[in-house]
Amino acid sequence: MTAPVGVVGTVDITVVTPLGISSTGSSDQFTYQSAPPTITSLSATSDTTAGGTLLTITGTNFSTATSLSFGSTAVSDFSIVSNTTITVTVPIGAPGAANVTVTNADGTSSASSFSYTSTSSTPTVTGLSPPPGRRAAACR
Repeated sequence: MTAPVGVVGTVDITVVTPLGISSTGSSDQFTYQSAPPTITSLSATSDTTAGGTLLTITGTNFSTATSLSFGSTAVSDFSIVSNTTITVTVPIGAPGAANVTVTNADGTSSASSFSYTSTSSTPTVTGLSPPPGRRAAACR
């Protein structure tokens, strides 16, 4: 038998028959425990500081997720695909570590390692058009 949905805490289990309802006591109790989310994997563990990659987060207890964060950056636009899958577009971030966490009413997941890599680089000239010494035709 599967326990029905309940709130965190202890409840008595009773049996109802045409002859009446069973008595209650400490031997017939069931305890609902909290179920904070857990992250088991990320489809990518890094992105550039520009963000924009679609990230799939796999884990448990996501159906009631209320927030998702990359480091100290909260992300409000994420999709709960199922109780075990969330998709989110990686937000813009600063270079370095920005661990991912998921939160529901029962708590926050352990951090899953994620990092941003710098997008800044010095531009390099690889060619000229027209080649040096030739004049470009005038545009008309």
